[in-house]
Amino acid sequence: MKKRDFTARHNPGRQASPGSGPDSRGDIRQERRAAAESGYRRSRLASARKSRRRRLARFIIIAGIMAAAGAFAAVSVAIRSERPGAGESAADPGLSRSGSGNVIVVSRDEAGNLLYVGVIIPGGGAGAAEEAGQGSSHGDAAGRILYIIPGRTVASVPDLGFQRLDRLYREAGQAALDQTVADLLQIPIQYHVILTRAAVEMAAGEAGAVNFVTAEPLVMNQAPAGSAAPAEIAAGENPTGLSMAMSLLDAAAADNRDGPKVMAAFFQGLRDALAGKPAQDRQSLARRLLEVIETDMQKQDFVDLVAAVTAPENPLQIQTLPVRTAGGGEEWYFEPLIAEIDLMMQAAPVDDAVQLEIQNGTEAQGVVEAAAARLQPLRFSITTKPEPSEVNFDYTQIRCGSEALSEGNRIRDVLGTGTVIKDEYLEKKQIIVIIGRDLS
Repeated sequence: MKKRDFTARHNPGRQASPGSGPDSRGDIRQERRAAAESGYRRSRLASARKSRRRRLARFIIIAGIMAAAGAFAAVSVAIRSERPGAGESAADPGLSRSGSGNVIVVSRDEAGNLLYVGVIIPGGGAGAAEEAGQGSSHGDAAGRILYIIPGRTVASVPDLGFQRLDRLYREAGQAALDQTVADLLQIPIQYHVILTRAAVEMAAGEAGAVNFVTAEPLVMNQAPAGSAAPAEIAAGENPTGLSMAMSLLDAAAADNRDGPKVMAAFFQGLRDALAGKPAQDRQSLARRLLEVIETDMQKQDFVDLVAAVTAPENPLQIQTLPVRTAGGGEEWYFEPLIAEIDLMMQAAPVDDAVQLEIQNGTEAQGVVEAAAARLQPLRFSITTKPEPSEVNFDYTQIRCGSEALSEGNRIRDVLGTGTVIKDEYLEKKQIIVIIGRDLS
């Protein structure tokens, strides 16, 4: 039986096209293969284009993320660079990371009563202190200054009038004390450290002994523990063991005579003794002190601060706030000498070139010491001759070398009286002040 040939002519719905005969079948197959290959190429090209678009999209997204991250990092660095203490080196320890701020140090007894206040500021007077409160960096070339303020000092408090600092601390707390001391010294207070007696004794124990160095005898009306008589510290060096040094400090905190000077001598001797210790010992002491103090500083900042103020290469000046005793009985107090305080805070660093000698031109006792205390904020090198004179000078003389007349005028301004005299027999930067009866 003959098979049907299913070609176009047997298909009633289709007509044979030219070349569709048996000889053209190979051509048809080639065309079909060509068409298939052409469709594959188009599909492959389309797929490649899609792949490129996807890669480009991924690149754009990744680049955008990286750009955003870079911008965020740049902004973060800029913000950190504007913060206090940013970018400072640890070579200026203690106050670098903590913003180079002024630090108030409060010493109190076991019952929480304020004994005395210390204020640590960078060297250079009130200008540096104000910049420090704003977070400026200060190297240690100018050192630091520690001002000692007795707890019985009175100061003006808004809405409360004049208040003793120890009472203000007990009734109003740390914030009120910080603000009052800041107003008194006209500087910002940024951080505070609260010292217990145990903390001071720990530091003195590390020192081993405290050398009380004084240019003039210091006499206290308050007797130290274990003694029936008021304390007296001779002029010169006075190495003192731990127990007696702490007793002298305790007595000085409640003394209305030379107590503030004895406190300053104690902390100067303590600092000098610690400066002779290795750096690792001083840092170890600071970490142990953290266990017996209170502070709003970061722990490492406090450690760095102790290391800085005790470092032998960093000078530390310790001064008492210019005050005078007032009142009587149990209600006595220290009255700040505002003019001298202003001068002290604005004064330049110690001027060793000026050699100032103060002599007693009267028969009165204590006038030379009183004058030296008032002239201390000038930061001249001062020696005293307190012995009463056989001749009474009616008026105070300020005898100056040829290049010390301007300093002589400053002395007259502080004392409030005195005749400035150019003395060719003196050294160029030498000044001799002879206290007269107009001051005594």
